[in-house]
Amino acid sequence: MQRVRFLLGSRACLQRARLRTTLLRDTEATRCVSSRYLRTSQARLKFFHQNYDYQPDYKDALSQSFQYSEEVQSALAEGRPVVALESTIISHGMAYPHNAQTANAVEDIIRSNGCVPATIAIMDGKVNIGLTPEHLEKLGEMGAKSHKTSRRDLAVVMAHKWTGSTTVSASMILAHRAGIKVFVTGGIGGVHRGAEQSMDVSADLYELGRTPIAVVCAGAKSILDIEKTLEVLETQGVTVATYGSTKAFPAFYTPESGYESPFNVSDPDTAARIIEANARLQLNSGLVFAVPIPTEDAAEAQGIQDAIDQSLREARQQQIRGKDETPFLLKRVSELTGGKSLASNIALVRNNARIGSDIAKSLAKLTGRRPFSNLSRPLEDNDKAAKLLVIGGVAVDVTATIQASDLPTTLQSPSAPNTSSYLYTSTPGSIKQSIGGVGRNMAQAAQQCGQTTCLASVVGDDDFGKRVTQALHEAGMDISDIKTIPHQRTAVYNAIHGPHGDLIAAVADMDIFSHLSPSMVCTAIKQIKPSLVAFDGNIASETMISIGKTCRALNIPAFFEPTSVPKSIKAMHPALLQTEALQFASPNEYELMAMVDAAPLAIHSLGTDLQIDLPEYPSRYLDAAVALSTCIPTLFLKLGAWGCLLVTRSKASVRCKYFPVDVLSESKVVSVTGAGDSFVGTVLANLLGQREPLEADLDARLGILSSAVLKGQAAA
Repeated sequence: MQRVRFLLGSRACLQRARLRTTLLRDTEATRCVSSRYLRTSQARLKFFHQNYDYQPDYKDALSQSFQYSEEVQSALAEGRPVVALESTIISHGMAYPHNAQTANAVEDIIRSNGCVPATIAIMDGKVNIGLTPEHLEKLGEMGAKSHKTSRRDLAVVMAHKWTGSTTVSASMILAHRAGIKVFVTGGIGGVHRGAEQSMDVSADLYELGRTPIAVVCAGAKSILDIEKTLEVLETQGVTVATYGSTKAFPAFYTPESGYESPFNVSDPDTAARIIEANARLQLNSGLVFAVPIPTEDAAEAQGIQDAIDQSLREARQQQIRGKDETPFLLKRVSELTGGKSLASNIALVRNNARIGSDIAKSLAKLTGRRPFSNLSRPLEDNDKAAKLLVIGGVAVDVTATIQASDLPTTLQSPSAPNTSSYLYTSTPGSIKQSIGGVGRNMAQAAQQCGQTTCLASVVGDDDFGKRVTQALHEAGMDISDIKTIPHQRTAVYNAIHGPHGDLIAAVADMDIFSHLSPSMVCTAIKQIKPSLVAFDGNIASETMISIGKTCRALNIPAFFEPTSVPKSIKAMHPALLQTEALQFASPNEYELMAMVDAAPLAIHSLGTDLQIDLPEYPSRYLDAAVALSTCIPTLFLKLGAWGCLLVTRSKASVRCKYFPVDVLSESKVVSVTGAGDSFVGTVLANLLGQREPLEADLDARLGILSSAVLKGQAAA
């Protein structure tokens, strides 16, 4: 069993405690410094904006331009398979009401096959990933009145707040931005006949060369020059494979075009492995899985060819070109074949939806993106399934440490509280990055103590997110429940430490944790049914309330790690406390005082039966801890170098016990970052390792809890 060094007793923590105590004793002076600093900071910020170019965060702007249906958003966050669909096939591919009926039928096929459909369109200038039935009906009725939107048209349609039906190329772009890996359509565009004179080549082919998404289709539309289309796809580096037992490349209405694909794939698992390998190699190009139309639905080849030839002649005579040509040809071919081509069109789209959803399911299974609902199996006798579920933050820690040798002699003392000389200038030091986050620290500490643990969290689709998941995987942690949220930043904790490890200032960018929604965490708790649920202060109050209600319904105790003073008061929401599920908390002294102040009812101390001899510093917080125990029965009060004060209550009776710690020599201190989280993780692991029930009498309960604290301090 690995040992986790308990760092709360370090000299650095002792100096931090002294610094904070000094500041608390002189609150008026602190207010003056804060006010002066605020005024100075505002002036510096104004100067910056006046003298330097300001670049807005376009990734945030992009996320604000996307609107996800509730069904799609939930599926993406939970890692369930999603299949993207274009909308031009609705507005320009078929006449009303066949278009709306087919769109709804295709979505139903995808749902019945265990996936979530995400039809893509621009509605009133906003990208919609997933359309409502009303939206589908609206597009069907509008038909060609909606703007046919390819890559070149996206910005214009959005800027004018128009309604746009997205082509294959635009749908690929938007689906990729949304984090969707599989896209289903009828047929891709290609090289038009006579392109050697007109230079008319569909944007679909170029998009396939630069957007890594799998396109499931019935090949290229048979109105096109299929031979040249395959040549362009080869030039663009696009993987093309026929989905079937042969390499015959389909021609939309008919299963064979007379040309062959470079490869063939006969099952969804193989297709999924190809998609995964394409992503792993970061080829940044798309893939085409060409699905032949079922023989029973195929149109008669010669009749279709005659209709296409006549339609092409009419298009040339009427000088119909560009984006208007394909809709005209499809409509005219349908008329000339007496509707037989339309029936084939509808049949092939439905078939593609079935195949595409099979591939999406296999891909989800292969990449391990299990939904929250599969966090774990119910516990069984002698099972190794997770008893502890940790819900909270995983982040990148960026720590800057100032070099002592470059400071004035008066500032090199570890007890010096003055940090004013660090401000408004650069200071030599070292900077390092590591993987942290309160939830992650707790979960890893519990796991290293031998307790099977599951961590539920979220990361952004940025470089930090990739680094976090890779680092956790390399550390041996299960990353299948670390969900990637499109268009969001991975959490970052940026700290500045003094030369002796004391915290000077820090910035925590934790906005992404608002995406840990109530529905996600409640589903997780219901599925895993852990013995204990721990959550940190990074998640939203609404999510905490849902955790409390779900834990209460399942009779599961909950443990709260406050994380910081501002976040600690979230747990004082009346709706959460009323569930009575919140049985444990681990505040430090400052978080304790904030929680007492924020308590929704007049809490008071019942300390008449307390007989405890405490050092002066821990004794300052005893009354507040006893008072808070009326809301949260058991508190592990973290006091830095002063150790831990345990307070536990049963009705009107209270028990307390104090646990001092040995101060480590400064040479043994590696880092103080995450020390409190690691302590909590070991306490959690050892609470679950106890054989006696916590519902025992109060003195026995105190003994059980004390054992957990001691093992936590020893990190054994």
